[in-house]
Amino acid sequence: PEVAFSLLSLYFFFLLLRLFSKDKYFSLLSTFLLGLSYWHLIYGRSAFEVSLLLTLLLSGTYFFLKNHFSLAAVLFGLTFYTYNTANVFTPLLILFLTFYVFKINKNVSFSHFYKPILALTIFLLPIAFSVIFGHASDRFNRISIFNDPKIINTIIFKRTGFSSSNSFIESVFHNKVLSFVNSFTSNYITSLSPSFLFVSGDPNPRQTVPGFGLISFFLLPFLIIGILSSKFNLFTFWLLISPIPSALTTDGATHATRLFLILPALFYFIAKGIFTLKPKFLTTILLLLFSFHFFSFLHEYFVHYPKEYFLQWNYGYDQLYSIPTSNHRVFVDDSNFNATLPFLFYQHISPLLVHTAVFSDQTFPNIFNKFDGFRLSQSVFFINDWHSSQPLDEISSFAQSGDIFFLLQLKDIPGDWDLSLHPIPGFSTLKTVYFPNHTIFGQVIQKQ
Repeated sequence: PEVAFSLLSLYFFFLLLRLFSKDKYFSLLSTFLLGLSYWHLIYGRSAFEVSLLLTLLLSGTYFFLKNHFSLAAVLFGLTFYTYNTANVFTPLLILFLTFYVFKINKNVSFSHFYKPILALTIFLLPIAFSVIFGHASDRFNRISIFNDPKIINTIIFKRTGFSSSNSFIESVFHNKVLSFVNSFTSNYITSLSPSFLFVSGDPNPRQTVPGFGLISFFLLPFLIIGILSSKFNLFTFWLLISPIPSALTTDGATHATRLFLILPALFYFIAKGIFTLKPKFLTTILLLLFSFHFFSFLHEYFVHYPKEYFLQWNYGYDQLYSIPTSNHRVFVDDSNFNATLPFLFYQHISPLLVHTAVFSDQTFPNIFNKFDGFRLSQSVFFINDWHSSQPLDEISSFAQSGDIFFLLQLKDIPGDWDLSLHPIPGFSTLKTVYFPNHTIFGQVIQKQ
């Protein structure tokens, strides 16, 4: 699905640009460069919701400008069910497009918007209900700058710490309003900085290939020229509002997923800069350097990146958890607290069982012997803590014939001990899973 939606986003970006600029070649160049951007390529090959969100926004904008307002309303309504940045970005975009259409098309009146408003309202009712009475807003409440404990603690320290002075003066200069404004402004400016976009990117290696940034820095001159040579238009507005949702969150200054919507505006201006820059031999040189940089990125992305950053992508769980376990008691090491979903997925177990376990007394400590964790069923146990410095000895003391144990190296098995070569007495080794760097990730053993 991500590949399909990323390709669809390019298609609707081209249609939107051709409608907006009336220039086929400009539209093709912008779309071509967007498709080659590291940011778009990474997100088009992994399961991030923002690829779908971008497709819905671009298609909704295109049909809105084509005066297909009801279809646009449906597409915009769907954005609210994809990723939280739509909750801020989509209303601002719709507001701008409404004024923009009234300005460029004198034949459009408010009567054209009755049905679209009704369609959008119907689409928003379920999520509005969830926000008001449910948990849809929980995620934002957890990550918003308005609930950032660091900001609150800083205010308290400035007001009451050893360096504080008059309480009234401290309250004037150190309060929530100023702190939130400073945090938002810092996030907003950083997200538009060349350092973030073209050099460092997101600090999370899952969202940026380290050493390359999100966009090739050889395109930066074109971006600057494109912005300076353009009048205020749809893509200027798009560029200005894109960082707002992310700036409202902690760590939002460099969060590539929350800032993904900025891409269409950036590549509109980059293409604008290429068409504007003179002399043309300088454009040719920069594009040649960009081409080399792009192939250098592809080499890093396909050759080194999968091997060097395997941990960030949960490498090995598919191999470890694909062992058949039916009709056996199963014990899964969950000391890292991330084994549940991979185990369910590769064992083809319904996630509904987790709801049953989590909301019942099965989650209480001492789910088996003295161990901490939770029991998924009468035969599947997730162990957070064996309460023993020698887990293998502990396992040997209670294991029954047929019991299967999914164990992690260094957590349960010391050093580089390969149990397939040197087994524990009374146990057989079903699988040993190695990382790409030839260290052992985990092993599966069974009581004979």
